[in-house]
Amino acid sequence: MKKFVIGKQKRRVYIGQRGQSTQTRIKEHNRHIRLAQSDTSAVAEHSINHDHIIKLQDTKLLSSLKPDT
Repeated sequence: MKKFVIGKQKRRVYIGQRGQSTQTRIKEHNRHIRLAQSDTSAVAEHSINHDHIIKLQDTKLLSSLKPDT
């Protein structure tokens, strides 16, 4: 599992947890924003509803954990 943070605009951040690669998830968020699919991504929803530009290129990986076995 990976935890990542996207953006710091107005002291707000989005922290996500995913099993897939961070780059894959960033591409998904970008696609959802571009296609105005606010129901498929919290990042897209915020970008669309508040007319904010999300700097996905500034995403930072906070931690990466191996799944429990």
